[in-house]
Amino acid sequence: MKRNVIIKKTLKSRLYHIVQHFDTVEEAREYEKNIIAKALKHKIVIGYAYILHDKDTEFENDAKGNLIEKPKRPHYHILLQLKEAYSLSRIAKWFCVEDNFVDKVTGHGGFISVARYLIHIDDKTQFQYSPDEVICNFNYDQVISAGKKLVKKSQLDQWIEDVAQNGKTLDECYKENAKLYVKNLKKLKQAEEAYLNNKKLPFKRISIYVFGKASVGKDCCCHALSKSLIGKDSVFAVAQDKAGFNGYKGEEVLCWSDFRSQDIIKVLGGIGNVYIVFNPEPSDQRVNVKFGTVKLLNKVNFVNGQEDYVDFLNGLTKKGEDSNQAYRRFPYIIHLLEDYLILYVNRGYATGDINKYKDYDVIKMRGSFAEIAKKTYDVFKEEALQKLCRPIVDIINKTEDSVLFMKNNDLDISHYGEIIEDDCSDIAEQNIKQEKSFQNPSVKKEKNKKDLSKAVDKPKIENTLF
Repeated sequence: MKRNVIIKKTLKSRLYHIVQHFDTVEEAREYEKNIIAKALKHKIVIGYAYILHDKDTEFENDAKGNLIEKPKRPHYHILLQLKEAYSLSRIAKWFCVEDNFVDKVTGHGGFISVARYLIHIDDKTQFQYSPDEVICNFNYDQVISAGKKLVKKSQLDQWIEDVAQNGKTLDECYKENAKLYVKNLKKLKQAEEAYLNNKKLPFKRISIYVFGKASVGKDCCCHALSKSLIGKDSVFAVAQDKAGFNGYKGEEVLCWSDFRSQDIIKVLGGIGNVYIVFNPEPSDQRVNVKFGTVKLLNKVNFVNGQEDYVDFLNGLTKKGEDSNQAYRRFPYIIHLLEDYLILYVNRGYATGDINKYKDYDVIKMRGSFAEIAKKTYDVFKEEALQKLCRPIVDIINKTEDSVLFMKNNDLDISHYGEIIEDDCSDIAEQNIKQEKSFQNPSVKKEKNKKDLSKAVDKPKIENTLF
């Protein structure tokens, strides 16, 4: 009876790519000195190139599910060309690595492809190393230049580059190749997040509150004005939950539809975050999305609801704090009624006077967004929306130009740093009294029984024509 004999095929090649990782750069340099140098002395080696990658990064989720970027461990990439084919395991022994850290280089242009990878020349999403960092025994610049004709990016690599650097949308990727899109959705989302988080913030941010009873056209008003303000349709609808920004892709307008003040606080996780997101001067603030965070790049916030604007703005104020913080963040208020609207322009915002954040210039306009929304004839609807939006947008733009002019005016700093010669004894006495009241809770407090209508500053409004 014949016995079955299994013959193990030995993998051999003339071209290899070796990778070895380390905990520190110092360990890597010792490996280069003691192992790489020795391995390359074999007479069968006719070509080599290697580099230490010590600036690579990778993305991973932290304990809270936020996507964070962290440095990779330092590692060497070694490209090896032999006079004749040698076994993979033998090469692994030369470089003191496991077999799985050695790859056979195959295909037309394989040597050039790996040589180009040493500096990430074809992958701009990774750190770009200098050709001067590559140690080799051939003309490296000539080899990678020759490889330009041989290198052709895969569709996925091209997508990742276009999404991360040029803002290509994931919807466009899906339409081009749905199967490839589904298989690589995680990578594409990481590329999209990288694009958003590296994009420049807008110079300013405008927040507008639109209120009125049901069916007066609040959503129609917000969408029409957003298109008129930024010149294109780029609106993201914020959802009323803690993952309200899932799916945000850098849209220039955020629409908070049917939000009360407490709903906004809940979505953003506190009044402090509300003040950041609605600040007229945008900051590099991230908001939570599924499996990570994203930077808001919107130029405009539209919030609409049925809550009266005074209740809405006071609802965005912490008890005992200055409500001006909320009032200055919403410089434009629009009250929609059945056949006309009222536009409120915050005088403190428009003039830079911090004592007038509750004063408004008021303009009434005829027209109904609700009536326009009911129409199905698109050409007529577009004409009507433009006619109704134009004067509102003109007033907003005129106000913003005035605010910008004030900010760009030269500041008189000639008196800065001068000592004020006033008697400060009254300030010291106030501080002593305040300290005693903290130490002795039995100290009589001021009367709190005041009419609530007097406790809250009522906004002052004036009819004005711009």
